[in-house]
Amino acid sequence: MYTKKRIYVFCNIVLVLLNIFGCGINIDEKRYESSPSASPATESGSATLSWQAPATDAHGSTLYDLGGYKIYYRLSSNNDTRSIDVGNLTEIKQKMGSKFELINLDGATLLPGFIDSHMHPIMFIFFLVNLDLTDVKSIKDLRTLIRETATKKNSSEWIIGLRLNEEVFTNPEERTLPTRWQLDEICSENPIFLVRYDGHIGVANSKALEIAGITAETEVPEGGEIRKNEKGEITGIISEEALNLLFSKMSFPKPSEIMEGAEKAFKILAEKGITSICGLVEYDRGRGVEFSIMKSIRNKVLQNWYCLVTTEDINNIIKIKKVVSLEL
Repeated sequence: MYTKKRIYVFCNIVLVLLNIFGCGINIDEKRYESSPSASPATESGSATLSWQAPATDAHGSTLYDLGGYKIYYRLSSNNDTRSIDVGNLTEIKQKMGSKFELINLDGATLLPGFIDSHMHPIMFIFFLVNLDLTDVKSIKDLRTLIRETATKKNSSEWIIGLRLNEEVFTNPEERTLPTRWQLDEICSENPIFLVRYDGHIGVANSKALEIAGITAETEVPEGGEIRKNEKGEITGIISEEALNLLFSKMSFPKPSEIMEGAEKAFKILAEKGITSICGLVEYDRGRGVEFSIMKSIRNKVLQNWYCLVTTEDINNIIKIKKVVSLEL
């Protein structure tokens, strides 16, 4: 099935949604490459949820057999509206006359395309191109994975791990976040930053803290935490708003890795039946890096993307609007 994809960009200034431009940005048509089990119906590209028939006759009529409940669609000439009639197969066929196509779903259920109402697409891509720590169940597992990764990188390259969950470690005594000293023991040459599965807490080794300029005297951003021990030493554990101190200093994946990750990410969403996303992009993170990545991957997007760009600097609205108007 083919459908036109769009990205709609909005701005959020200090949690206040400003619908300053709802410009639809047309993306090249793409085919949903969904798994056979998902079989999502597609959206029309409008702002409202709708179903688009995979095949219609000259009058735009299609009949779906839903194993007892029959739903009949007649698409309007401008493809903007849908009318639904429900009844048994005989009744619906009589109403449709002779102009219809019968699609037997063999007991399967047809559902509309799903909308993910809150996600971070760029972060999702980063999850796919960096270390996945989901299966780490001990400090030993963590040591093995990080050291193996370090052998494939030079000493200046970051090792970033995601989805760390110390709560599921096999040994109850290890069910606490590792410290920078433990990460230093594993690998001290590469900067390391591990992000917990909830995305709100991370732990860095000493090399990463040095690159980010984080010391015991560093001013903690409002709403963040740079954790210290009883001696006043920073432990490497950082949370919430303080995470940007690390994110802003990281070296990002290569462009080719980002493109590969983007293609994989949006295919995964399509396989789950997701045809629209409300995706957040943080303009202030990494000096606009997320926004730049969004521009570069737009031809990999298979969904309609309602993009909420957040920034704390109202002057950035002009920059964002100019980019959206001229570049996307």
